[in-house]
Amino acid sequence: MPVVETAGALLEAGFVPLPLLHGKKHIDVEATGRKAHHFHTRSKQMKNLVFASLTTSLADFPPSKEEVERWFQSGKCNIGLIGGFGNLAVLDFDDMRSYERFSAQNQALASVSPTTQTPDGMHVYVRSKHPMISSSLYCGMKRIGHVKALGGYVVCPPSVLNAGGRYAWMPGRSVFDCQPQVVPDLAALGLSTVSLVKRLYDDALGRGGFVDR
Repeated sequence: MPVVETAGALLEAGFVPLPLLHGKKHIDVEATGRKAHHFHTRSKQMKNLVFASLTTSLADFPPSKEEVERWFQSGKCNIGLIGGFGNLAVLDFDDMRSYERFSAQNQALASVSPTTQTPDGMHVYVRSKHPMISSSLYCGMKRIGHVKALGGYVVCPPSVLNAGGRYAWMPGRSVFDCQPQVVPDLAALGLSTVSLVKRLYDDALGRGGFVDR
């Protein structure tokens, strides 16, 4: 299927597709009609700011079908999916061992969730009960990957990397075959955005929230 048709099908299925540079993971910012300031500065911090602001904006104000067709009209790009839209949260496991441990502990969820095999690990698509921001992903003391939600995105099949490797849906587990399941929070899955020690420390000091005055 041509990339523009795949992007259109993803939009119709309730996801926000994002053009990525051909053979790469980075957003093709200029294809969306915006300025890619990070190219001029060569700054990683600037790149992260541009990517986070763009994906957050598009999660709140998703593009039209016509805009998506324009973004992908060249046909020479990879596809990303924006986190946060509809409370989409993608669990990005850095390696197969971490995913297999998660899957064993959450068999019912893992067996029905859209899942992608990546060059190094796995992506599992869920929807959070409440809005969630992109962050690191921990299991106990060990950082095992990232959660891609508001302010983030993931590379989506059938993207291929110049450096080697491709993204592919697990059989019968694409977003066209099944829907991301709603989860109350990461703790219900035995996961966290911080290490166990950091979470206990913040809880003891009452950190992590704010008072709306």
